[in-house]
Amino acid sequence: MRFWLYLALLLTGLSLAGCGAELSKADLGTVVFEVPKVPGTEEPYEMPQLGPAAAQKGEPGRSHLP
Repeated sequence: MRFWLYLALLLTGLSLAGCGAELSKADLGTVVFEVPKVPGTEEPYEMPQLGPAAAQKGEPGRSHLP
């Protein structure tokens, strides 16, 4: 009995999965092929020290990781 209930729910869910409002091409948006120029992207980001070295320097962070 439970099998048939699960099967009915599965088939109902699969049949209704595609139901919804139809999207137009304007709703889908546009594809950007060029990366925008953002100020500061040329400067490297200094990564924080992790591990025992950070704990010795007194820096906050995840010093409990190996």
